[in-house]
Amino acid sequence: MSSDKETIAKGIKYLAGSIAFIFAGPVGYMAATAKESTFWIIFSIGLMATAAVLATLGLRLMLKGFFTKPKKQNDQSV
Repeated sequence: MSSDKETIAKGIKYLAGSIAFIFAGPVGYMAATAKESTFWIIFSIGLMATAAVLATLGLRLMLKGFFTKPKKQNDQSV
């Protein structure tokens, strides 16, 4: 069984990008609640939502890459 390696690699990139948001969101939320700043609380919740979206997209792309056949390249040499 073959996999679409390009799609899997793209999914891994999305997951790797979400790691920063996974840690920045809760840290920012804890810092914002200590200062009771409404803007920073909403901003940190946005960071956590971004992490969730990126992680979901990355997992979907990886699963799509695992369970679909790779695209065939047309060899039309001139």
